[in-house]
Amino acid sequence: MERQKPPPLDLSAAGRAVSSWLATGARLVRRVPPGWRVVALGAFAIAGLSFISGLQSSSPGASQIASDTKQFSISNQPTLVFAHFVGHVTIMPGPDGQVSIKEKRNGATDSIVTAYAQHGDTITVTSDIPGGLMEDTWVDFDVSVPRRVGFTTTVATGTLEARNLGGHIALINTNGAIWATNLTGTLNVKTQSGAITFTNVTGEVAASTQNGTITSTGTLLQGRSMIQAESGTINFHGSLGRAGKYMFSNTNGAVGLTLPANSAFTVAARTSSGSINADFPGVRVSHQEGRSVALGVVGAAPTAQLTIQTSGGSIDLHPAR
Repeated sequence: MERQKPPPLDLSAAGRAVSSWLATGARLVRRVPPGWRVVALGAFAIAGLSFISGLQSSSPGASQIASDTKQFSISNQPTLVFAHFVGHVTIMPGPDGQVSIKEKRNGATDSIVTAYAQHGDTITVTSDIPGGLMEDTWVDFDVSVPRRVGFTTTVATGTLEARNLGGHIALINTNGAIWATNLTGTLNVKTQSGAITFTNVTGEVAASTQNGTITSTGTLLQGRSMIQAESGTINFHGSLGRAGKYMFSNTNGAVGLTLPANSAFTVAARTSSGSINADFPGVRVSHQEGRSVALGVVGAAPTAQLTIQTSGGSIDLHPAR
């Protein structure tokens, strides 16, 4: 039986898609602060190459399983790129070996243009919205990935949420919040402008935001974990694995940790401008050359190694009540 050839590429449609991509990308980059424009341009270029290449060939692993849902076959850890204007991306567990993406359009739905491209285990999704409709029209995405293999997701704008998943997980947002719930494994969570919220997370965590708060509830940090903010508070409610090393760092904001009363850790904390309040026995607070410093050992060995520092803000270290 003769193999059927794929349909020819619609060059006019491709041209319109590329033109829309370039125009939207230019508007997005102009919104990014000057110091981050090189990074934004790099991310935009990578997504653009994937998108344009995707226009040139069909995605043999993709299928339309519903009017609003596409399914992609994968062989390893997936990488998901959501470019342009996105409302809320939710990542949830699904069957092994596949990724499904459901669109949830809002507002002037007929004006939203979406495109998909797959290359290996990388899937790029673009959404374009006319300039005059950006505040009243948006598209959310519900995404399912294999539960335990890990994944990487990058979004340009909007809120990125992941829940009930495990493995090596990377959540990256240029301009928006990140919510991580019931995740286990190795986590890399980063947003340029937005809050980060952890709920019931267990593993080695690297989290950073340039402009926003970092909050955790029921979180168990392990390994070498770093929680970092540049302008915003850090509020950590959770526990520290005894074999790990943990850094909480803030450039311009307060840092607060609430740990179990039976915790075991060695702490070194300092703030250049602010007070230190520590209720754990064995922690001594002193003032040195205008700085506040706290040192001490809490509990029996082995102890976690805990470092807390901020340039402009207070530090609070309290046992849970």
